[in-house]
Amino acid sequence: MTTTRGWSVRSPRRGITAALAGSLAAGAVLTACTEQVPEPAPSPTPEESSEPAPSGVSVAVVLVPPGGGPSLPADDVEGRLATLAAERVGDVASIRPVTVDDVDFVPDTAALLADGGTDVVCVLGGSGPRTVLDLADRFPATRFCAAGEPRDDLPANVDLFGIDHEALGHVLGVVAASLAGDRPLGVVTDDDGDERARRRTGLRAALASSALVLDAAIADVDAAAELADAVAQGDEPLAALVIDTSSTAVAELLAPAATSWIGPSDLTPDTAAAVRWSIQVDAIVSAAVDRVVSPDEVDGPRVLGFAEEVFALHYEEGVPEAVRDAATVAADEIARGTRDPRQSVRGPDPPDDE
Repeated sequence: MTTTRGWSVRSPRRGITAALAGSLAAGAVLTACTEQVPEPAPSPTPEESSEPAPSGVSVAVVLVPPGGGPSLPADDVEGRLATLAAERVGDVASIRPVTVDDVDFVPDTAALLADGGTDVVCVLGGSGPRTVLDLADRFPATRFCAAGEPRDDLPANVDLFGIDHEALGHVLGVVAASLAGDRPLGVVTDDDGDERARRRTGLRAALASSALVLDAAIADVDAAAELADAVAQGDEPLAALVIDTSSTAVAELLAPAATSWIGPSDLTPDTAAAVRWSIQVDAIVSAAVDRVVSPDEVDGPRVLGFAEEVFALHYEEGVPEAVRDAATVAADEIARGTRDPRQSVRGPDPPDDE
């Protein structure tokens, strides 16, 4: 966009104006000789024409689109970041979410933000860790953050925050077990990604005493179609199915195979999920801001979980309160450290023989 500056032109009637000004000045002198001039009233203090610039750091959050590695299911990113900025007045001057259309544009976008003077640049999604590590040396004055496995050998201006995926998987397993009761249930995940493997660890621990009749990792849509046909020919339909995939096409094939299904919030098949989960990006950004504004005081966790409110569960209408209560109890116990999400959950002990 091109902005054109306007210019004002002075009137050519300068002689007339000057003569009139001279006459007025002479009259003012004569009046001053004959009358007592009152004390001038104090001039009012002019009000500020604009509000002072907000204090705190400027933050930009680049969201990696699908195709750049494991997805980061998130809801209402703009709204949650705006709320975070309002809650942290003084620490944060502004938070700007940036959506990138293509994975290939992510590094250049992050570089432009750093070069423009943004204090904190977070790149969230699959290629985030690689991007921030590549940019750290080029922009030493910028603090970078991403969701990734924490390391001790990171550059001084990079924070990688781990996500406790085992904890999330465990709570999803509790939800599935509560929905199914003693009926059969299943788990299907994409056959890739360390994050899904870790969630699966937590799922299996929570479902150790459940009727888990399907536990599969699939490579593509064709494999999902074959699996859906096999489930449809089973003796009893699945009461609950956990679908951990980034493909809506896969979810559309598998979701009808169960009475209720559970999956990430970025899946949009026709069959509504009973429970969806998402990552709260504002929790990651808040942890990054802590390390900038209070570097000598913050010794916060490098791995974020339920205690840091990095996960959210979204329940469809009609999900029983007992299911929600079971998930809440499990999440609270994990947050307090009284439940290990990797530890198998035992069912009730059998009655003693008389």
